[in-house]
Order: sequence, then C-alpha cells, then structure tokens
Amino acid sequence: MLLIADEMRHFEGFSGALAVSNIEYMGTPNLREKQLSEFLIYSNEKEIVEQQQILFNTLWEKAIPAKQRIKEIELGIKREFAETIRDPTEIRKLFSKLLESAEKDILSISTPNTIKRIEKLGIINQIIKAANLGIKVRLLIDSHTFNEKINDKYGGELAQIKYHKLIKSLQSFVISMIVDESLLLVIDIKDESQENFEDSIGLATFTNIRSTLDIYLSLFEKGWHQSE
Repeated sequence: MLLIADEMRHFEGFSGALAVSNIEYMGTPNLREKQLSEFLIYSNEKEIVEQQQILFNTLWEKAIPAKQRIKEIELGIKREFAETIRDPTEIRKLFSKLLESAEKDILSISTPNTIKRIEKLGIINQIIKAANLGIKVRLLIDSHTFNEKINDKYGGELAQIKYHKLIKSLQSFVISMIVDESLLLVIDIKDESQENFEDSIGLATFTNIRSTLDIYLSLFEKGWHQSE
C-alpha cells in the first residue's frame, strides 16, 4: 500500500469507505472483511462532494502516519492518544465505563459537590462494587460532604474505600480519575452549583499519554500524603 500511495495514514474505528476528488464522491456505509459491500453511494453534486471533502480532511488530520503505526505494531508499543470530549452525555458514559474497566486501582480527585452528583447516577454503587472485587480505590474528596450525604446512606458498604480530605492547594474546578495508572480522565466543572452531573461539566480530556499521567499521579500522591 505504501508503494501505491503518495501518503498513507491510519485511523482506528472507521467502518465505512470513501473516495473523494474535487468533483466526485463514492462511498460505502460499511466494510466487512472478505465481503463485498451491498451498497455503493455515488454523487457529483457539489455540496455533497464538499461535505465529504471536509469529512476526509477531518479524518486525515486525526489519523497517524502509516509508518509510525507500523513501527508501533512491530515494537509492540501501545498507541498514545489524547481526546477532547464535548458532549456531556458521552462524558458521563465514559466516566462509568472507565470505572467498569478497572482491574487494579482507581484514583480520583473530586470537587466538593461531585459526590452528590455522581451518587444520583449510580456511580457510588459502581465504586463500591469495584472495591468489593479487590480493586484498590482511593478518593481525594470533600470529606464533610462524603460523610453527610453518602456515608449515612451506604454505611458499611464503604469499608473497602479509602478517602482523604482534599487539601486546599489541590482544590480546583476539575474532576480527575486515573484507572490502573494507565488511563486518565479530566473533566472541567463549569458550574459547581448545578445539581445534575451533565449540567455541571464542561469539556473532558481522555488520554493515556505517559507524561500527562505521571503529572496527575504525582499530584494525587502529593495530596494523599499531605492530607494523611
């Protein structure tokens, strides 16, 4: 393929196929290995061609050079990524999905009202379930809110969860969660007064970049030991 194309890039997760020039577009809604597509979409309408050019350019910018991806595969290197997520619903789903994926440990720094908001989503139950499965859970939180709103409700179910009071120097308008020391989710809080999780949050960053993970791990451990 590299001998045929002037330049080739890899984009993970794209299931269809498209080809676009300055005057024509062709595409299929899906591609399956060893199967011909049942449908082919063709158009030379200017507006449609322009739309597909925008789509292609967007995918192209997000894709990584083929030589880099091939090297990663050959060396067994895990691909690094950093994604910005804007949709509050998608952020909520990712928050929950990350908790479910934990195998060893969960570290989280939360804003004062976060506990109340995620409790409404059933996420406290997820955290309790993870802890009962032997996953090490440590939380840096507003302990007054935790005791008043959560501890009274769940009581002994929280026995496996360790939490420390968040020191003032680390208090900020973000939620950060690190899972298995390999995945990081940072969620901006745009309005701490909102009762609903999705209404309170702004952008989120999801990444496995080692340097970024190390910074947040260091911040967490600093806060954990200083509050001990």
